[in-house]
Amino acid sequence: MGRTEHNVTDLLTAWSGGDEAALEKLVLWSIRNWHRTAHRYMARERSSHILQTTALINEVYMRLLTFRL
Repeated sequence: MGRTEHNVTDLLTAWSGGDEAALEKLVLWSIRNWHRTAHRYMARERSSHILQTTALINEVYMRLLTFRL
């Protein structure tokens, strides 16, 4: 297992134990990675495509919230 995966596992474990700071770190890590992934995805789209990276991230976040409920 790579170092990043190990850190995420540690944060998930800490969060499940009640560490709210771990949740904040997980969210920040996730958002950075979503932006990086969305940027790569959008770079392959046609130039006239109007969806922006941030809009894509917001859509992912909203779907995750809906899934969690």
